[in-house]
Amino acid sequence: MSSFGLGSIMLFKHSKHSAEVKASGKTGIHILILIVLGFAVYSNVLSNGFIGDDHVKVEKNLFYRSLVNLPHLFDSSYLAYQNDYFYKDPPYFSSGEVSYRPMISLFYFMDYQIWHENPFGWHLDSILLHILNVVLVYIFVSMILRSEKIGLLSAVLFCVHPIQAEVVNAISYRHAMLDAFFVLWAFIFYIKGKEVSPKWGRALYVLSVVCYFLGVFSRESAVVFPVMLFLYDYFILGKKDVLLPREFFRRYIWFYVVTVFFLFIYFFVFPNTALPDNQLLGGSLGWHVLSIALNFFRYLFWLIFPMFVNVIPPLYAPDISHTPFKETIICCLSFLAFVVLAVQCFRIEKKVLLFLLWFIVFFIPVSNVIPLANPVAHRFMYLPSIGVCVLGGIFFEKILCEFRRLGYVLIVAMVLMSCSMTFSINMLWKNELRLFLALVRLYPENKKSHEVLGMAYFNLGLYQEAKTYLRKALEMGSTDPRMQKELKMIADKETESKNPSGSLEQGGVGQ
Repeated sequence: MSSFGLGSIMLFKHSKHSAEVKASGKTGIHILILIVLGFAVYSNVLSNGFIGDDHVKVEKNLFYRSLVNLPHLFDSSYLAYQNDYFYKDPPYFSSGEVSYRPMISLFYFMDYQIWHENPFGWHLDSILLHILNVVLVYIFVSMILRSEKIGLLSAVLFCVHPIQAEVVNAISYRHAMLDAFFVLWAFIFYIKGKEVSPKWGRALYVLSVVCYFLGVFSRESAVVFPVMLFLYDYFILGKKDVLLPREFFRRYIWFYVVTVFFLFIYFFVFPNTALPDNQLLGGSLGWHVLSIALNFFRYLFWLIFPMFVNVIPPLYAPDISHTPFKETIICCLSFLAFVVLAVQCFRIEKKVLLFLLWFIVFFIPVSNVIPLANPVAHRFMYLPSIGVCVLGGIFFEKILCEFRRLGYVLIVAMVLMSCSMTFSINMLWKNELRLFLALVRLYPENKKSHEVLGMAYFNLGLYQEAKTYLRKALEMGSTDPRMQKELKMIADKETESKNPSGSLEQGGVGQ
């Protein structure tokens, strides 16, 4: 991937769109700043262990331990079933993915050959991938907006925003970064292909299609990428002829060939194993639509006001019928702030419309239009957040131009606050007990928070504490059979402890 990063810098330096940046000679310095900033804000991740889904996808999964299993990327044993992981004991043998994502699985194979079961190396690779994406955001934005300053500001906001902490900390969520990596490359190649000779333009077009192919087979959210190409040609390049069927076909045919091929694989060859069990939010179509709208506002609120970002429970599905009125008002106000920000940026730079639409288009696949097993998750915002970060970059650049000192104060304050939030969230991901205690504190009425904390205590041998939270989860309506199973095991151990021939050290760690 490092060769990709060097290649993007070379493309950027020789781009017609980067003439202004090239003259400044600060590209290398800016990229160095982004690299240092990325390592600084995520340095404490390196001491974290495996957590949550990392155990079933990496640590206790035999699938990635030998390259002999590579052919299984293309057979029925690839897909995982949620019940296999939730209700069966390790070791496991499958990709750990409920949908067909062979590219991320290939990266897991590579990581295991290098790092085996050492979490330090896995976390290091996740940080490196995030930093590469930060650099690509800088290059991509600078190419389109022809402004090194906006590119840098946008990349800094994207780098340190605490909403990215989930995907960088959890190895099992790395697919969100990988599809962004390939989408950004696909876009850069597509842009550059229009600035060179026809011969090289065709070669770069092919590379763009290849990167899109790799992107959708990293994570299915990349499937809307061809829509962004159309919007770029129409709004940025002013190519009105893309509305004509013949021109549309000429420009995008191979991207849509990849799209159709992927959808065929996704729905018919390797169908998502979780889709049949996913249900409408709120239990009806009306509540489902309202939940999608509220989740849209909720994501915007987190992106615009990073100081309110914190960890959220697994399988988080806020019940809209019980959503506090205050939260609804705050989410609506965040949407209003987003509109105001977009309008102000549009007055400054007409190309801002592309990044406004970027957020909306890449939100659609994770919006629950097709119900998801995990309705709300920070990792879903990794790719869409680029659009909001660019709007923020344009906004801050305008402030710098008109109120230089105030602008620097606001930017430094925003970056320091975001770094602090991200660093603090990284600390919560240190281990499962610390993370799940935080979830219960932040979401005391969420049954999943109590479930995972109870199971964490159980795994540590802290049976009295485990019993408290497992019972609380059942009282709150948990239907997870692991609750009853682990409570029964605790009862059996307590019975054995009363038998002189056996013993149970209540609360002993590591039993």
